[in-house]
Amino acid sequence: MDIGTAFTYMMEDENIMMKVLIGGIIILVAQSTSMFLVGIPLVFLYYGYWLQTMTQVRDGQAIPLPEWGNWGELFSKGGMVLVITLIYNLPILLIACCMFGLAIPGMFAPGDMQEAVGAFVGIMGLCLSCVSIIVIFVVNLMVPAALIRFAQTGQFNSAFEFKEILAFIRNNFSDYLIMFVVIWAANFIASFGIILCGIGQAFTGFWALLVSAHLNGQLATKMNGGSATPDIAPVGF
Repeated sequence: MDIGTAFTYMMEDENIMMKVLIGGIIILVAQSTSMFLVGIPLVFLYYGYWLQTMTQVRDGQAIPLPEWGNWGELFSKGGMVLVITLIYNLPILLIACCMFGLAIPGMFAPGDMQEAVGAFVGIMGLCLSCVSIIVIFVVNLMVPAALIRFAQTGQFNSAFEFKEILAFIRNNFSDYLIMFVVIWAANFIASFGIILCGIGQAFTGFWALLVSAHLNGQLATKMNGGSATPDIAPVGF
């Protein structure tokens, strides 16, 4: 994994300022209007941009940042990214609902049973918490490989070909760990953008999104059996 390039490659694009400006504004408006559901289409756009950037890194393009244009394509790709991610996160949502449901018996239990019910709810809650940690870890492993496979084939169902996805994870597990640590570091650095009244965080957050796209693009070359060099032929999108 070329960590240094993932942090700096975007600076080689002569239009970087305009691309980051547009990306930051999209994130800022999406965050500001999310409670009214107006921001959801904008979320589709910047995840579509993430997928397109990852694909162009995978294909070895010298300047991998795509132009902001072809909004319909970015919207549709971003929507697919979110749908795939949501489906993978359904077990986590199910566990969360079960944990919420555990509180109901304690609320309506008779007074003489409150202690017993409380103990039962506590034990079950602890068990579900342990299960959720495992499930979250597995989901976080599966989603990048699923999106990489989706980008490779362009087919929605390929994101759920679990045999191929698990084999890819197993064969590239060390790169996976490096990628997770570096993405966490990029998001941590981006969080300092909140100093500028929260506005700066939208732009540093977009930069972190680009770091993530490059790292995933590097990982995607392993699925293609190549490396991120300019002589790789485009695959998928």
